[in-house]
Amino acid sequence: MRFSFITLGFLFFISCGSDDSVSEPNLVFNVTVTEVEYSHAVLKWNHPNSETDWLYRVVVDNQILVDGLSGTGFTINNLEESTDFSGSVFAIGANDSDTFDEFSFTTRAFDYCLDQNIVRIDYQYQIDNFNCTEVDALIINQYPYDPITDLSGLSILEKANSISIGSVNVTSLHGLENVRARTENGVYFSIGGSPMIQDISAAENFIEEAHTFYFTDMPNFPDLSFLQFTDKLKNIYIRRNVSTLPDFGNHPMQNVELIGLPINDFSAFRNTPEIQKFKIVALNNITGFAGFDHIEKMYHLEILGCRNLTNLNDLETLTGSTGQGDWANKISFFARENDNLTNYCGLTNWMLNTEMKIGCFNPPGCTDMRPQFNTQENAYNPTETQIESPAECSL
Repeated sequence: MRFSFITLGFLFFISCGSDDSVSEPNLVFNVTVTEVEYSHAVLKWNHPNSETDWLYRVVVDNQILVDGLSGTGFTINNLEESTDFSGSVFAIGANDSDTFDEFSFTTRAFDYCLDQNIVRIDYQYQIDNFNCTEVDALIINQYPYDPITDLSGLSILEKANSISIGSVNVTSLHGLENVRARTENGVYFSIGGSPMIQDISAAENFIEEAHTFYFTDMPNFPDLSFLQFTDKLKNIYIRRNVSTLPDFGNHPMQNVELIGLPINDFSAFRNTPEIQKFKIVALNNITGFAGFDHIEKMYHLEILGCRNLTNLNDLETLTGSTGQGDWANKISFFARENDNLTNYCGLTNWMLNTEMKIGCFNPPGCTDMRPQFNTQENAYNPTETQIESPAECSL
């Protein structure tokens, strides 16, 4: 046991109360061990009766862990794995009555697959000797001098919450056919920087359960339309190469970031009603926001370096904010380095119906508090008031 508490050479129960304390035989007091893991255990107990206030002392292996506790539960932390423990909980009433109950438990062995928050794979031999059927998070990223060339050793894996694949020398994700989401809340999937990969279909069932999808610098995948995501998908980050996006459905999204994609429109979001934060960077094939047919609410919109973008007219259905709490009905807007952008009229109703968020422009420190609005180095750089005016929202 690795905790440091007062160690008792001997323990007399009489010391829990005064010299006149009375142990009442009719008191009902039961201690239950409700959870045992490799490094902690949870105790629960009942108040012996409701006629007086009670305080509790928890003792394990002759060590006082806590004294004067008023609640009916306690978590014992920093335990050794695969070890037997025993102890008692003493109850001392305000009327000098007292009682106790004993408990015992055995911590389980540390499970590398489940208890390690992140299982990292850097070498081929780790895959060849992989024996986990379930993990929380799996990260695969080879060292340059020891390339990973085959993922088939991962076929034993059945459940995961998160899979991140970085640099690997494989052509497919064969080996991930059997993995599924550990929970009903969806999964995190990230892949990037592996130019040799030509086929991700083996992991398709896992990918389509994603709540967060990162896909970056994958030159062999110009078309992702084969992916069919569920309404669990909330966060998207896609960078470079992809010219055809999948249909992202008709459910609200949280964070969408598209960087350097050769897409021509936003038809992938044709049915999307809400996006909390939407950021696009260097989408040089777009001239407008065609495809946003049903977008109604957005909290943050950021448009950077889209050289051929001329207008925002197709965002005219945007009329509200997804902000909540202190940010209810608040928005933020940034447009910079869009060489041909002259028409902002599609945002007129959005800005008239909402208020610009006040925030820090130069963190850390947050001494420069001002509206989160900036138009800079565009063909036209209107103020918020000008965008709100039908006469001034465009050149």
